[in-house]
Amino acid sequence: MIKFEIVKDEFREYPDADIVLPARATAHSAGFDICTPVDIEIWKGQTVKVKTDVKCKMDPNLVMLIFPRSSVGIKHGIMLTNSVGVIDSDFYGNPENDGNITLCLTKFEGAVSNFKSGDKIAQAVFVEYHTDRKKVANERVGGIGSTNVIR
Repeated sequence: MIKFEIVKDEFREYPDADIVLPARATAHSAGFDICTPVDIEIWKGQTVKVKTDVKCKMDPNLVMLIFPRSSVGIKHGIMLTNSVGVIDSDFYGNPENDGNITLCLTKFEGAVSNFKSGDKIAQAVFVEYHTDRKKVANERVGGIGSTNVIR
């Protein structure tokens, strides 16, 4: 099961934006296109964080991998700052941000790129992974980075 939803009102970064929920462009698209909820301007060397105001409910044996769309990387020289976004199934509804998916974009070539609200900028691909179902002591208690303590 995969279901995209708008995050709860109190966690919306852009409460007045018309949110486009991720969807596949064709019957054979591997990825669900993720749209920007607001206009973005990004210059070479700049990093921009964009909260999508979207969360995803998925089966516990799925992980969502987020990549830039090919056109964003090839035509605009933009990549995700962390290379590939990894969204675990228990990120959904977490108390820190309700699972609001954030994209961190870095422009490494070209002058400036502009995207309008509703433009497709990233894509989510779901992958099933093996789990042995053993009880793990740690439970998610927050948002980004909450499953690891830096030592």
